[in-house]
Amino acid sequence: MRTNLLLPLLSSALLICASGCLNVEAELVDQPANEDAAPANQRIALITALDDQAINLVNGLNKVIVEGKFLQNLALVNPPKPIPMNDGNEIEKAIQYLLSNQIKSGLSYIYTPDSKFCSEVVAKNDPAACIQVMSLVTLVQVPNDDASGTLFINIDNAQPFQLYYSSDEIIARGSIAEIVKALSKIDPILKQSGNVGVGQLPTTYTGAFEFKVGSFMTISHVRFNITTPIDVRGENVNGSTYSVQISSAEEVLKISLDSLSGIGSASANLPAVAASLKVHDGQEILHDVQVVFPGLSGKVKLDNSLERMTFQTIKFNSTDTFISVDGQTAAHIYSASQIDAHVQTFSGGDKSLHFFGAFEIQFDIFSNALIEGNGQILASIAEKTELSFKFNSVQAQVISGSLQLTGAGDFAGSLNAQAGSCIEGLENAFPLQQVVCQ
Repeated sequence: MRTNLLLPLLSSALLICASGCLNVEAELVDQPANEDAAPANQRIALITALDDQAINLVNGLNKVIVEGKFLQNLALVNPPKPIPMNDGNEIEKAIQYLLSNQIKSGLSYIYTPDSKFCSEVVAKNDPAACIQVMSLVTLVQVPNDDASGTLFINIDNAQPFQLYYSSDEIIARGSIAEIVKALSKIDPILKQSGNVGVGQLPTTYTGAFEFKVGSFMTISHVRFNITTPIDVRGENVNGSTYSVQISSAEEVLKISLDSLSGIGSASANLPAVAASLKVHDGQEILHDVQVVFPGLSGKVKLDNSLERMTFQTIKFNSTDTFISVDGQTAAHIYSASQIDAHVQTFSGGDKSLHFFGAFEIQFDIFSNALIEGNGQILASIAEKTELSFKFNSVQAQVISGSLQLTGAGDFAGSLNAQAGSCIEGLENAFPLQQVVCQ
């Protein structure tokens, strides 16, 4: 069976950003003499800028999340592994082969990947298709000065990504239209060689986004912005259609990771999303499903010294979220509350959840072609409620405060869990029940 080359081929454009601990001097070894090649200082500036930000970001992810006490306490069966800080010769070879065959063109420097990028790095067992795809790739460096510039990533006549680099930050900008155009060039090559293709591409595609990665000492910052509203529409192989519209927004996600203190923080400003798709019911009949999500905002802080993750002012940007089926409202979610809480983990796998303020959310469900039942569920959590979860237990014990659920219609039922009682999420239409603590 042939492997799926899509992921390594698409990620090749970003391999430079994840290069790990790279010896810059090694980049200049074994390069053919070329009077039109990029000057050493320009090439070193490009590699150093990308490499420095990659090192700080990967180190932050490892120290704060993967190797942090908070996650280790969870005693996961398959915990995530640290990202290698130095993937040795593989990464070095990948960068060297990507930034090969340099020529000068006006004020820019053009690199075309060496076929060894495929045969010795990403597709050792079956390099043919990879080599054909990489023959479409060119990397164009346009320096601003000796320390900054822009790297344009081209696939044939598409330019899916642009990377601005400097000693302070990397800004990666992506175009949805150019990404789809690039995928349309890659897809027939993969299919002709027997590899898995990219799937059915959308018919309408607009929008743009950017990632900003910067660092100061041991702290790495990441910001994600949607710079132009995203509109993607298309048809699946079974004939069903879909569409997704996402509003533009600044700092959709903002992350800070301190590898020294083990503290990470994130703030979110998720924009409104409108989506529609076709869904089969049990009779294989297609139904129109539409989702209107108003967006979400709030902050999260992970402090490994306290073994704690704190949620601050997590709330919907509007009180209402709707799901409709065939033009009729199927579900309505209403909440005017915000979540202020923290999760505490303990060695051995136990954890607790503390709510600082009261929280309330209501679900209205209307019978339709995909969901049976009419009714309502109202969930209320009192101020200063604490729930304790023992490792490998399906129960949660209420340590303080209270949790109440009230169901009506086809979801009739009630739960009033006070301090000292235990709850389980189990059977029938009603989601939780009170049980004897074990």
